[in-house]
Amino acid sequence: MTLNDIKLNPHNPRQITDARFEKLEEYLEEYGDLSGVVYNTNPECVSLIGGHQRLRVFRKKKGKPVILQTFSPPQKDGTTAAGYIELPNGQRYTYREVFWEKAKADAATIIANGEFGQWDSERLATYFEFEPQELEEFGVPTYVFGGVDETLQPENLSDGFSLPDGDRSPFQQMTFSLADEQVRIIQEKIADMKQTEDFKYAETFGNENSNGNALYLIVQKWEGLKTSF
Repeated sequence: MTLNDIKLNPHNPRQITDARFEKLEEYLEEYGDLSGVVYNTNPECVSLIGGHQRLRVFRKKKGKPVILQTFSPPQKDGTTAAGYIELPNGQRYTYREVFWEKAKADAATIIANGEFGQWDSERLATYFEFEPQELEEFGVPTYVFGGVDETLQPENLSDGFSLPDGDRSPFQQMTFSLADEQVRIIQEKIADMKQTEDFKYAETFGNENSNGNALYLIVQKWEGLKTSF
């Protein structure tokens, strides 16, 4: 069997743009696979990189790490050891140790918690027979299926919440005050735009913020409608 023999799921509810796919490929080469539990063993900045919530579960279930391979010097992506975490019931989960300087470890921590794919709300609605409450329990953000992202509500932002001072050329940040219903509609339309062919091939001017790019396309299409009359 080869990787080409693996049949892809045509109903996969997660999609990825070409730009984000290229970034994923780049990060896999530089940092390796950041899924599972990844632990930086550099004494100067020893820390867990990815798998914080998984590790909590594994500790609760009395799991233990088992090393299968060690690498000296480290591999190109910084890997020094690879193995698995084994639970008392015999289940095993990926475990990897790396040796990275602080800057690389910090970057990897953020990347490990980032999102490269995006939810296909249409596929979720037409192929998967789950209620919104079940999707939310599975980890699907509520805005994907028409809800409001509660983490963005003013009452859920800490007193110290602020945006960075100044714009970072050639990019700018914009903030607005909106009613709950306005937020719901805008989030829904942004999610819809992300599923279109126009979004996949749109000019982004170097912007990697998918929400910003989707909003720009919506405004661009509205401008086109105005000039067509």
